[in-house]
Amino acid sequence: MQTLQDFLAYKIDTQQKLLSSYWLRPVSQPEVRQGLQHLVEVIHRHEIKHWLHHSKQACMLETDNRNWLTEVLLLLLVHSKLQQLAIVCEQRREQQQAAETLRKKIYRIFGTMIPIEFFPTPALATAWLLPQSQAPKLPCSGPTPAAIHTSS
Repeated sequence: MQTLQDFLAYKIDTQQKLLSSYWLRPVSQPEVRQGLQHLVEVIHRHEIKHWLHHSKQACMLETDNRNWLTEVLLLLLVHSKLQQLAIVCEQRREQQQAAETLRKKIYRIFGTMIPIEFFPTPALATAWLLPQSQAPKLPCSGPTPAAIHTSS
């Protein structure tokens, strides 16, 4: 786990090209910008394809940060390898409406090149980002390869 000052933590799964990040405490609007800019640099540097961001500490952005997010930050992400963004945030009505409005604006400007979804839990977000890793492991039915070779 890596941290940016005392307000942001993140982890990179290089095998799955997954970035998981979360705010460590309630954050100010300047910290939101600083943290998200840092994460975009991480996405570019590590060629991240899937981003899971826990945003329960900063789901409601002020207008300036919403505009900056759609006009600057997303432009940087469009030029990255990122394929999906899952955001875990509160499911209160006003936050859901704000999130949906933001997503519509992003899609209107950039299209759906990077699908963005909002989830109430990290487990649901991870299942959407990495469905192949959620598949149940079935027990092997039949002899193992070693048993086949010893019985021949």
